Amino acid sequence: MAGKLRPYPSSLPGSGIKSLRADVTEFHAREDIVLTDKEISSFYSRRPDGVALDDKNKHLVFLEFTSPMDSVTSSPEGDWAERKELKKNARYGMHIYFINHLSALHGRPWNCTQANFMVGARGSLKQTQFQDRLHLLGVTNSKARDKIRALTVSKTPALSDIILKLFHVSILCSPEWALRLANSDVIMLQRTSRSHLQSYVSMARFILNFYVSCGC
Repeated sequence: MAGKLRPYPSSLPGSGIKSLRADVTEFHAREDIVLTDKEISSFYSRRPDGVALDDKNKHLVFLEFTSPMDSVTSSPEGDWAERKELKKNARYGMHIYFINHLSALHGRPWNCTQANFMVGARGSLKQTQFQDRLHLLGVTNSKARDKIRALTVSKTPALSDIILKLFHVSILCSPEWALRLANSDVIMLQRTSRSHLQSYVSMARFILNFYVSCGC
């Protein structure tokens, strides 16, 4: 994105939480949805893997990073990537609607959207979709996007191999040995990875670090 990327706060002061709960309750009431106290807390406590903020253009992007099993079968909902896309979008659909509605209501409209980055456990991805979403985040250099895609795909099988290795060690030996092996494998992966990719969840950090390092 053209604006500066920055993290969102992990918590709000007491008065902020009280105001947020009231806004969440009123928003759902407008949709004829009645929430319990637990459901209200769950709504405002749910967080995406990351966010990108463009203050200048008032654009907020929810970032989700996932590595589902990339099966060859399909269903009425689509292939593995399309099914996961639907689930991810459904998870935050009301949150995006809430942010867009509330910001407009207060006279400071923001455009909140969502970008899902999915790489199959066996290394497959939707290339055009993946690169389009990198472009959305401001990675306008096509060579940089290609390199991010290639590095992301190449590290996925390596991480899958580590996970399978740890599973077998845990089953055949002990969980303690698996934890020791995990530490050594992650260190080795860090040393061989320019992006310092540590886990599937760290794909967010990987993309943003590469974005900054290449000066895109």
